[in-house]
Amino acid sequence: MSISSPTPEVALEGVPISPGTSHGFAVILDHNEVEVPTYKVPEEESAVELERFEKALLDSREQIIKIRDEIARNLSEKEAQIFDSHLLVLEDPILLEDTVRTFKETNDNIESCFNRVSNGLISAFSEIEDEFIKERGMDVRDVSRRVFENLMGWNEDHDPTIGSSQILVANDLTPSEAARFERSGYVGLITEGGTQISHAAILARTLGIAAVGGLPGATAKIQSGDSLLLDGSSGYVYINPTRKRLAVHHREKLEHNRIQKIFDLSAGKPSVTRDGRRIHLRINIDRPHDIPMASAMGADGIGLFRTEGWYLRQRRFPTEEEQYQRYRKLAEMIAPNPVYIRSVDFGGDKTFQGFPRRKEENPFLGLRGIRFSLQHRAIFKTQLCAVLRAAVHGDVHLLHPMINDIGEIDESTKVLREAMCELRQRGEDFSESIPVGCMVETPCSALTLDLLAESCQFVCLGTNDLLQYLLAVDRVNAQVQHLYMPSQPAALRFIRQIVESARRTNLPLSVCGEMASDPIYAPFLLGLGVTDLSVAPLFLPEIKYLVQQITFTDAEKLAGEVLALRCSEAVLDRLRRFTRTYISTEMGKDAR
Repeated sequence: MSISSPTPEVALEGVPISPGTSHGFAVILDHNEVEVPTYKVPEEESAVELERFEKALLDSREQIIKIRDEIARNLSEKEAQIFDSHLLVLEDPILLEDTVRTFKETNDNIESCFNRVSNGLISAFSEIEDEFIKERGMDVRDVSRRVFENLMGWNEDHDPTIGSSQILVANDLTPSEAARFERSGYVGLITEGGTQISHAAILARTLGIAAVGGLPGATAKIQSGDSLLLDGSSGYVYINPTRKRLAVHHREKLEHNRIQKIFDLSAGKPSVTRDGRRIHLRINIDRPHDIPMASAMGADGIGLFRTEGWYLRQRRFPTEEEQYQRYRKLAEMIAPNPVYIRSVDFGGDKTFQGFPRRKEENPFLGLRGIRFSLQHRAIFKTQLCAVLRAAVHGDVHLLHPMINDIGEIDESTKVLREAMCELRQRGEDFSESIPVGCMVETPCSALTLDLLAESCQFVCLGTNDLLQYLLAVDRVNAQVQHLYMPSQPAALRFIRQIVESARRTNLPLSVCGEMASDPIYAPFLLGLGVTDLSVAPLFLPEIKYLVQQITFTDAEKLAGEVLALRCSEAVLDRLRRFTRTYISTEMGKDAR
């Protein structure tokens, strides 16, 4: 990679969504379609190119059949029939023959030829008024994208064929897209939309990838192949950075590495405050291979295992046996520490590709979390059977998302008992006494903890969604991101109320939202009496270092001070000053 370009440097300012800096070449994902590479194929390689096309078609067929079978098994044959039309697209003579003819006439690579032909078909269908025929155009779009992804190597069975110094530039990433791209080897992410607590941002922080959001028009301003320098801590992106800029970047990277080594030294020491209060620090993950890193950093277990990430990467429903093996591996790897496995949290902006669902005007208020699971009980019970079987191999807890009232917990318990009954009849080993808890992420559940305590053994406070509903701010809408403020006095008072309610009912409570991972807010949570935090792996060393530097008494005093303040700006200023006291500017660390 050349370190600079003669083209003038251009600076763009966006929203910092994942800290760190990265330097690489741009890859554009515009309107959910990656820019199609176009190049000439030597005549002697023509046969190989056509074989590649044939293989992509066969792979696509196998994947569609697999999804169809799973939908039929988990839902019904009627809902699975939507994929029959997808299979017919793969046999469409216009699509296939025109692609081969275009290739032979132009010698352009097969992706480019296929893209031209499929786009022509989609455009033709879109101009026809008949709604039934228009639907066929959507089938062509869906299937064409799958074939294209197989041609490019982007499928659930293989790592994407992406270089190690590339930065993805996108309108935005849905959770399903983010899940598919997470193994890509990208060193950075830039999105036109996105907020600090969007799922793409959370994933970037989990993976330790620098990211900047809130850059409208980025996919137009940045060209594929542009040299980019992005700073996920400040929100700045530099197109064609100068040599001087890159030299500064190099020095800052060295300083960041020096500071990180100081934080990493805390890994081998217990998470205990200076006045002796033990704090349990666990991690939020969605992949078992994050565990060795977490163990090396001294994590006290897995406070949140997000199971839907695997579903989204697979783009299919895993079987019970597949899930059992995965959860068992998880429990054994983290033992003797606990793992909190959350049942699938679909809905909102986490939609499962290929799953038939009605469009929702307000998806974050719609069929999501436990609502989805209770409406699709076969899928839910399959997962519960897998978790119950895995629980005999370690300290496994079951956690349900988006619980709103006691009725949903009771109904979930009924499905859990059905799963136990089925396993008993099959003669399977399983846990008869797995601890069951729920996420507290709606005002309704927060205000009825005394009722939930009758059916739950523990609760986990999910601050991301809780604040979204409390503050009436869409947490993934960049236009109102400035209104999503954890420092809002109402938010802090409400969190205090939840902590106190849990204490009164002797209900163990942990915090797993982004506030727990933030060195500005973590001391406040400790000051309220929270002694269990589950954080993004990237921030575990820093949070652990901070815990070891402060006293619990000082944290309690801090909480009292900020709860008496009347505006979010004053709260944020006080919290920042407290953190700077312990993570000093002499270390070169600016509080965020």
